[in-house]
Amino acid sequence: MVSLHATPTAKRGRVRALLLTVALASFSACYTPSERPIYLTDEQGREIVLHGVNISNAAKWDPLGLAWHTEADYERLGGWGFNAVRLLLFWSVLEPSQGAYDDAYLDAMEERLDWAANNGLMVILDFHQDLYGPAFTGDGAPAWATFDDGYEFTRVEPWWLNYLDPAVRAAFTHLYHDDWLTDAYADAWAHVAARLGSHPAVIGYDPMNEPYHANENLFTFEADVLLPFYQRVTEGIRSSDPDARIFFEPVPFPTSSGLPSGLPVFGDTNAVYTPHYYEPLVHEGSFYHQNAALVAAVIAHKAWEAEQHGVPFVLGEFGAHAGGVGHADYLRDLMTALDRYAAGWTIWSYDKGRAFALLDTNGDETDLLDAIVRPYPQRVAGEILRHRYFPAARILRVEYATVAGVDAPTEIFVPKARLYPRGFSVESSDPDGAWSFEFDADREVLRIWHDPAQAEHVVRVLPS
Repeated sequence: MVSLHATPTAKRGRVRALLLTVALASFSACYTPSERPIYLTDEQGREIVLHGVNISNAAKWDPLGLAWHTEADYERLGGWGFNAVRLLLFWSVLEPSQGAYDDAYLDAMEERLDWAANNGLMVILDFHQDLYGPAFTGDGAPAWATFDDGYEFTRVEPWWLNYLDPAVRAAFTHLYHDDWLTDAYADAWAHVAARLGSHPAVIGYDPMNEPYHANENLFTFEADVLLPFYQRVTEGIRSSDPDARIFFEPVPFPTSSGLPSGLPVFGDTNAVYTPHYYEPLVHEGSFYHQNAALVAAVIAHKAWEAEQHGVPFVLGEFGAHAGGVGHADYLRDLMTALDRYAAGWTIWSYDKGRAFALLDTNGDETDLLDAIVRPYPQRVAGEILRHRYFPAARILRVEYATVAGVDAPTEIFVPKARLYPRGFSVESSDPDGAWSFEFDADREVLRIWHDPAQAEHVVRVLPS
């Protein structure tokens, strides 16, 4: 593990999305962070900002639980400034029969971790599920771990309405409340951690993608059910990887639409808060309301929640339906909001030709990438104070404070070929001659050595 420390149906759906968008505005501005954000740090003490991607939706439909990516596709991520991957794994592929693990599957996952390490990518292992498992046309749990209480499942559209099906809800209820089944889930994680936890690319584990409340009381689920479930799964993971970092999520509905979580304080600082956010109208492929202040308020609240947990904030999933109006504007506003807290993120997803895909069917970039690829500080030799990128002017401003003993350079991704084809200049508030920089043109990474005699530093990157 990397050493880091801290149709009619559619129309109805759009109406619901609009109502939800209006409703969340009254909640999201209730709280804002009051303290300096907490960051992951590397072995040299530098604060880390993660920009990355989910790999991938295509893996859900592959019987092998993998996808089309090769090492060259992992290498491509660096050109977008990505330094992180949220890598999907599936319980049904790992343990198709109870107690019988498919280690060939983990061999394939290890190969992908090698690709990540070779390209400077940090990986979050995500036990992914949608609609509990394949039994309900989703992904996640194997057949032997699926108990529907005799309900007959009938698929409906859109896909996410299937979460309301009694059979799906029963399956989740059994997972949360049948001790032997919870233990089996934790044991599967322990097997993954034993095999992959020591890999240098791995920085942590996401115990369950979007844990659904099913038949539980939505208002008490996170405290009474989800938190104990997380604690048991964490025990399993740490039985194999004692230093494992847990990337935990709140209940997806309603938090993924921007409403607050009710999860009590996680109680474990070797963790990262990784909620999801899909603006309802954008998610449904409708339109972006162009209310940047609302988006900023949602992110501020999620940052506040991370503060309450005492852990860093990484937005684990977000995206934009490319068929909607104003989707690129939405992503730019979201990036600005996340930059305010130097929050990490992993976008959905590194796929081809789907609504949320970063690539078209030919594997060429979509305009989604133009909205999210920007300069940003990847590793900061000190305490990040403020960080902002101004897209129209293509100016990045990073402010940070000196921390004694942190001698490695600050590293800033600067997409020269994409944004600065005529070059860029670098300015520092440090005295002339007391600071220096170099630019790695292959990686498009700017390294800055600051003046340690200065308490604070302001660095600007701007077009030549």
